[in-house]
Amino acid sequence: AYLVDGNPVCLRHALLRRSTLVRSARVAAIVGTVLFVINQLDTILRGDHGSLVIAKVLLTYAVPFAVATYAALAAVRTSPRPDNADRADDESRSRSSEE
Repeated sequence: AYLVDGNPVCLRHALLRRSTLVRSARVAAIVGTVLFVINQLDTILRGDHGSLVIAKVLLTYAVPFAVATYAALAAVRTSPRPDNADRADDESRSRSSEE
């Protein structure tokens, strides 16, 4: 479950929330453009417009969009960590403090 504006919602509603999509698109536009200039601009300026280059350009923008969306969803996720993960962290901390 995800907590959006104080209300629990499903993954689909959290994912399709306008503010999440707009923020992810902004991140993709900025980061994708920087990556495009670094990685693909010289190829495009040489006139290489093959399908592989176009696919790389699309991925250059899609990856930052996906990462920003994942981060936004992780920030509003309400599911607690499994009990055994908490215990493992506590045991690890107690062992390191004993040393």
